[in-house]
Amino acid sequence: MSFPFPFFGARPSDWTGDVHRYRLVFSATPSGSETARIAASLEETLARNPDISMGEWSWNGRHARFVLEPPTSLEMDAFFIEVELLMRSIHRQCRLAEAIHETARGGSSEWDDWTSDRRTHPTGAPSGEWAIDGTFESERKRRRPLALAGAAAREQAKQEASHALQQAKEASKTLTLEACPQAPRPAPPVPPPALKALFDAAGPPTFYVMAADRWLGILDKGVLYVDKAGKVKKRATKTKGKEALMSEDGSVALVSDFRCYRVDLPDAKVSEVVFRPPSALIGTDRVVCVDGVYKTVQLWTMDGRELHSVQCGASRGWGLGTTIAVSASDDSGPHVRFELQFYRVQGDRLELAGSIPGAYATAMWVHDGRVYLLDASGNTSEVKGLDEIR
Repeated sequence: MSFPFPFFGARPSDWTGDVHRYRLVFSATPSGSETARIAASLEETLARNPDISMGEWSWNGRHARFVLEPPTSLEMDAFFIEVELLMRSIHRQCRLAEAIHETARGGSSEWDDWTSDRRTHPTGAPSGEWAIDGTFESERKRRRPLALAGAAAREQAKQEASHALQQAKEASKTLTLEACPQAPRPAPPVPPPALKALFDAAGPPTFYVMAADRWLGILDKGVLYVDKAGKVKKRATKTKGKEALMSEDGSVALVSDFRCYRVDLPDAKVSEVVFRPPSALIGTDRVVCVDGVYKTVQLWTMDGRELHSVQCGASRGWGLGTTIAVSASDDSGPHVRFELQFYRVQGDRLELAGSIPGAYATAMWVHDGRVYLLDASGNTSEVKGLDEIR
């Protein structure tokens, strides 16, 4: 797996002060047309969360420096996700050689690990005078109302989608829960003893996956697979494998640290495919992501194109074959209201198929075709009526 450029302090373990100072090192000094594109791109990205404050940029050759101040209402994980989106948007307009979070103390993400494997230290700041580019700042100022108007239009679309979701709830099926204190759990897959011994000698793996009649051993930072000659080979990655998703046709995706990586069989080549981690893998080319920061359920292609998004108060989700279960909440009233929602993919859209008002899950799983959940009190129940919508 790889990232587009080294980023020191992408998700810092700690930092100094209340503002965050960043320095960008472009591959070459941006041209006038490139700085105009950067100005437009960053204003569009910042419009997603206009409470994040960005000061004027200072320039020194191919180096640029700016300060970001997050609002107190924004969780820091969400803030650093926004920063990563911002950096990627800038890189798409003018190639970055590296990015440095100058007020960071250490880094705790896969991007930080990937960076430290390639660079021991960031490029030093240049000597000489730093200056504000008036043309660049004027372009930012010109673009800002356009970007905010676009964000407002998207917010309006979300509200309309919320109304449509409410209508969909009225038309969808209400499911029920039945207490099941002895709910069975599926046993984790384990390869045949001879193959397990080979995997263990090369690993050992933290868990195993069987997809398309092939076994994979998932390491903390790698994937083991069997080549055509029957030998166990290792595909080294920075993936801290925590969960594997499989579609019904046997495709595999690894979920790890805010990201998702596709595993292409038979040689277990690993590549980053979407920015946010998915909850379900649909076929060979689509994933469903539950974004707890923006409370949405999203349908993406494996090459990173968002097809559809539903604003529904989502916090987490689980893939149940071709159905996606979502734990959602609504805190707009005096009391928080919880609900389990069940979506299915219809073409390039997500469709609400059923719900359980008042229900909340911390885990869900399938065993022998039946769906079970664990609630916050540690009680297990079976979901009834789901077969009719799956």
